[in-house]
Amino acid sequence: NTATAEITFGGSLYRTTGAATYTASGTAPTNQTGSFDMNSGGSAIKFQSTDNAIAFGTGTIDLANGVDLTVDTDAGAGAISIGAIRGTTDETVTLDAGTGATAVGAIGNGTEIGAVTIGSAQNGAITLNGNIVATGVVSVDGDVTLGANVSISTTNDAITFAHDIDGANALALSSGTGTITVTENIGASATLASLTINAATDETSAGSIILSGDIGSTGQVGVTGVTKVGNTATAEITFGGSLYRTT
Repeated sequence: NTATAEITFGGSLYRTTGAATYTASGTAPTNQTGSFDMNSGGSAIKFQSTDNAIAFGTGTIDLANGVDLTVDTDAGAGAISIGAIRGTTDETVTLDAGTGATAVGAIGNGTEIGAVTIGSAQNGAITLNGNIVATGVVSVDGDVTLGANVSISTTNDAITFAHDIDGANALALSSGTGTITVTENIGASATLASLTINAATDETSAGSIILSGDIGSTGQVGVTGVTKVGNTATAEITFGGSLYRTT
């Protein structure tokens, strides 16, 4: 409950058929003691349900060294809700809600988190409520709503969005030498506040950028604020859409 300070998970599998809610009120400080401590002896940990929701209420998931996290609600409409995720050294994060919605806050800081995979072939909606910092590939498979200003950065690995990106907030992407790919549209349903792709101040990311869809639509401005794509070190930018509409 909301008075619970901390929950420690020492197993490797937490599998239920009904909805599962884990609630604690703490916040992970710099010594990596968080609300939800994942300490499965250095092996992977998985939370799984049968087409029902899994929620981690209010607190931060804290992954111990070597503990990779998977949260999977199967192919049905089981939602996933997570406040934030911290790691230790390159732990991976996989969130698969099938056709269900996923909402997640900040993931990682520095070199805490390796690869991040959010979404699935069933393309459930995804709300990003915080920044993602990863040393590995970041893959987002589902229509995305920006619930806050979001920055996603990798050390030198790909960032891929397989579907639309919308939401009245700012999006900044930085990939080093990794390729950034947005397969569908940006801001076609809800205008972004700003868009920065490998183009922050003093950015030296050399990765290619592929924008396969449109920015905005004939009836919708895609970005109201500043749009910056690429820098002098960028190898290549590919525009595969037919309309790039900003103000």
